[in-house]
Amino acid sequence: MILRFFVIDDVEGIRLLFHEYLTSLGHEVICAEHPMAENICSKSQCTREVACADGYFVDLSMPYMTGIEFLENTVRRGCKVPSRNKVLMSGKPTQDVYYKAKALGVTLVHKPLELYKIGELVEEMHNRVAPNRMLAELPTS
Repeated sequence: MILRFFVIDDVEGIRLLFHEYLTSLGHEVICAEHPMAENICSKSQCTREVACADGYFVDLSMPYMTGIEFLENTVRRGCKVPSRNKVLMSGKPTQDVYYKAKALGVTLVHKPLELYKIGELVEEMHNRVAPNRMLAELPTS
């Protein structure tokens, strides 16, 4: 099954790594350098009946808002992506970040990530996605 991922990281090399690796596995990947990018759902409330993606990979430190703030906003908006399929990435997470990630039910991972770890995370997400799931159509630009 082809999965759709959003990768949000302000470091271009990390976005390229995720894009190349995940597309080589046959998945669809939408990358953005910050959470307010037009290709990432940034409306105040999610109005879609189905999820826009199967999983998120989000950096903690980004322009405009932190990864934690972005993930908290997804919950407030009614985001349909399962919390366990949202990955928060950080080089040096604080205890506060650890507790917030745990409260949100998201996966916290330490950067840098090796390809095998990304593969493991993708496999875990794949196992949680229903085979008959539907995804929202994304706007084309």
